[in-house]
Amino acid sequence: MFLLLFYMSNFIFGTCVSFLTPINSTNDMKTLERIHSEPKKVVLFTGNGCRACINFKKKFNRLSEEYPTISMFEVVLNDLHQDDKLRRELLKFSNEMGVTVVPTVLIEDGDESFKFPGARGNYKNIEDAVFRLNTLT
Repeated sequence: MFLLLFYMSNFIFGTCVSFLTPINSTNDMKTLERIHSEPKKVVLFTGNGCRACINFKKKFNRLSEEYPTISMFEVVLNDLHQDDKLRRELLKFSNEMGVTVVPTVLIEDGDESFKFPGARGNYKNIEDAVFRLNTLT
């Protein structure tokens, strides 16, 4: 069961503000399309009730604040309140990305993609990859 949450950082009146916005069913498909179309992105795959995901999400939030120009998305992979069409699309998307464990971070720069399964122990590598992605932006 899946829920897609869109995560993005933005500057508002010169202050860096990060926010996590749940997307309703009609917008979820549009956000999923945006994830596919963004050449440079960071996607965090998590699960509800996953302790490691909750802890890693705090670090992910800090990264989004530090790099507000990079599009960052969160895909929650076990929500019960999603329609069948979106559920199928998210399953297809996570399978295409090779996600087998949560948390997993996927970083794409347009040419290459880096996947960090079980992201907990890889935080420094993830941080370095996001830094490199930021220098390409």
